[in-house]
Amino acid sequence: MNRIAIFCLIIVTISAVGPVTAAADTTNGTVSCEYPFSASDATGTTVTVTQQPSRIVTLGPSAAQTVWEIGGKDQVVGVTEYASYLEGSDSKTTVGAYNINLEAVVGLQPDLVLAPNTVSDQTVGKLRNAGLKVYKFRKATSIEFIAEKTLLTGKLIGQCQTAQSRTETFRNQVETIERAVQGEPRPSVVHILGKSGYAAGQDTFINKIIQKSGGDNIAADKFSGYQVISPETVLAENPQWITRPRTFSLSAYAGTTAVKQGQTITLNENYISQPAPRIVIPMVHLVKQWHPDAYRQAQLGEISSAVSDTPLGPTTYTSSVTETGVATLSVDNFRYREQQVANFTVPTTFENGSNPKLTTVKVKPTEPNFDFDIHVKKMDENTSLPNSSEPLAGYQFTSQGMWSDGLATLSATVELNTSEREISSTKLVAYRKVDGNWTQTGVQINQTNSTLQVQANLTKYTALYFATVTTESAHQTDIETTTTSVATTTGTQTTTNSVTQQSSTTKSTATTQTTMTGSSASTPGFSITVFAVSLIIFGRLYS
Repeated sequence: MNRIAIFCLIIVTISAVGPVTAAADTTNGTVSCEYPFSASDATGTTVTVTQQPSRIVTLGPSAAQTVWEIGGKDQVVGVTEYASYLEGSDSKTTVGAYNINLEAVVGLQPDLVLAPNTVSDQTVGKLRNAGLKVYKFRKATSIEFIAEKTLLTGKLIGQCQTAQSRTETFRNQVETIERAVQGEPRPSVVHILGKSGYAAGQDTFINKIIQKSGGDNIAADKFSGYQVISPETVLAENPQWITRPRTFSLSAYAGTTAVKQGQTITLNENYISQPAPRIVIPMVHLVKQWHPDAYRQAQLGEISSAVSDTPLGPTTYTSSVTETGVATLSVDNFRYREQQVANFTVPTTFENGSNPKLTTVKVKPTEPNFDFDIHVKKMDENTSLPNSSEPLAGYQFTSQGMWSDGLATLSATVELNTSEREISSTKLVAYRKVDGNWTQTGVQINQTNSTLQVQANLTKYTALYFATVTTESAHQTDIETTTTSVATTTGTQTTTNSVTQQSSTTKSTATTQTTMTGSSASTPGFSITVFAVSLIIFGRLYS
């Protein structure tokens, strides 16, 4: 079974809560778990936990996420592959993906196994016959079910206090989002789960996510649960927006208003597809896209900031190139506070044999943004640029999951081999599109032997051209140069050229030169050489 098909099945997991026969102790306003605790699960079995379990296996990512959110991570000894995005999951034993490795589960000797609704009753029965205690969750049909499931999970694993606290926060976050969009016009939306064409209909938590985020789900009027919705039906309904996880094309829906106007939203499947507390992340994201004024007025970014403090898994970067030549650069679990800048490597298949070629894209957001895509389209090299400049390479940058006002800086770097194409670094410039006109922007140049790395910065998603100028006046005016040379203990001569809007640093041993031309924002990676030289000079003068 391919990953998309598995994903489509996974999303129907977990929530609703069965009757319980024990209550938590709320003496003095605190919540502590009492044992024995009993609850009826999706199989109709009453599961009794006699003491807090110290060895837990989760058979689905939403159960794992919930346990992580309420402080039970250290109790977990086994998880499925789909929980790999959670911080610390790499130290747990993997017990399969959609198909569960029964021997691995039994071998871990867990006190409690938490199973999603997608795990068959037969599998649950085999685990119980092996002597294991298994609780199978019911299917999630609403957001409130997620809250109830969080409380139930806390009682099952002995984390009642943190479960209640997390549930209260979760409910408040959902209510804040719902109030923010009250009275706003509701765009028509469809959430497509993958290539197979499954959509979320009535009686699904994803439908409730769409509704509470201020949209109208066209599939809710068609069917209940998760079913295939044909491209013909989607085209006939003509939704204003299409939401989806990553990994599949929207070519079948090209005739919709959503695709024609670029109103498609890519959502992290670890959050949108798992009935667990982090669904507020895609909810905030949807409000930001559909109702930007409501998002700002309600300061919903604070919800994202609060959720960003919860443990995330490792930051991962992926890239792909479509048949039409568009490169998609994706980041998941971006740690905004720690990393500040997302560093994308452009796949070599994007520009095979080109000189220059785009190698890296660095993006610095203005606010927490966990998951987003950067799309890069190659532009026509015959474009007419100011000052008779000759285009070398041009790119159109757009984003999925980040607005322009969410962008602080986008830095694009191309690599140019001067042994194949003789170009002087002093002639290199860049132009960006501003209000329909080309405006020259600064470049930073790092030269090592015959390789030039040329970087230009943008503060909005737009078109960018790297070019050469034919006249000195078009490149730079009022140049004033001063040179300082310092001999190092190794005999290497370091030269710093300070120029009005231009500076260069060369190392004779490595034939490395860094040049800055025009006006540009400081970007990590290219100012390091200049800074290091400054330290050397300072050390020589004051040591």
